[in-house]
Amino acid sequence: MATIGAIPSPPPKWNDEIFECNSISNSKVTVAKEPTENTLFVFLNGQYLTKGSSYDYMINGQEITFNTNVLTTDGHVSIKYSYI
Repeated sequence: MATIGAIPSPPPKWNDEIFECNSISNSKVTVAKEPTENTLFVFLNGQYLTKGSSYDYMINGQEITFNTNVLTTDGHVSIKYSYI
């Protein structure tokens, strides 16, 4: 009789989203899916941003809030993350 093992988890899916800085209101953006823990990468004009209240942004579910003076009037925010 064959032993049945645990069913493997499906591989994560990845999403890329780009937001133009001049279209971001109240320093907040909402991504399409909730990012999986520790898979969020946020860039401003190609420069990596750091998560944390003392750094560049905070995340709560699907909403990313940028800290004061992080966003520029022109340029773009690129966000890459995995989700289930």
